[in-house]
Amino acid sequence: VHSEGGREDLPTHDKTDFALINFIKKNLHNPGPATYEEILSGAGVTRLYEFVNHHFKPKKTSHSKEIEKAKAEYKTPMIAQFSSTDPACKQTFTLLAKYYGRCIKGFALEALSTGGIYVAGSIAVKNPKLLKKPVFMEEFLYTNSPKYTAILKKIPIYLVIDDLAGLKGACFAAYLKQKQL
Repeated sequence: VHSEGGREDLPTHDKTDFALINFIKKNLHNPGPATYEEILSGAGVTRLYEFVNHHFKPKKTSHSKEIEKAKAEYKTPMIAQFSSTDPACKQTFTLLAKYYGRCIKGFALEALSTGGIYVAGSIAVKNPKLLKKPVFMEEFLYTNSPKYTAILKKIPIYLVIDDLAGLKGACFAAYLKQKQL
């Protein structure tokens, strides 16, 4: 099932989620609901990093100073690069994995994707370790129902590493449609 699931509203479970949503709404001047797209994208990684610095106030490092000075288009790759050494970058990627797990869980349960979830997109492809972080799987499996947790445990998660997969799929769909005419 193809989707624009990133447009789904960002649900809240705890005080950090509420603070993040308020931060997004304030900084984007957005009166509507905050969505996954606002944190699970290239600009979203930078937004999460800014939230971490604003909300948790981690110790500044030479890396964080370098990121602050960088042009917008370089910030996300730098945050990823320093995600194992810089406290703010590390916490950013922990939150990113948490929200990725939560978002994918929503897709899996909405579509009952028992054949698997195929994750595509540059953030996941460039940072495959996100899907291996314990917090990702904890969030993916977290429900208030043992029945749904059991379903989720059976759903495999695949990372699509081909950047052209969407284009190839569209071409194949067009080919099949043309063949039917």
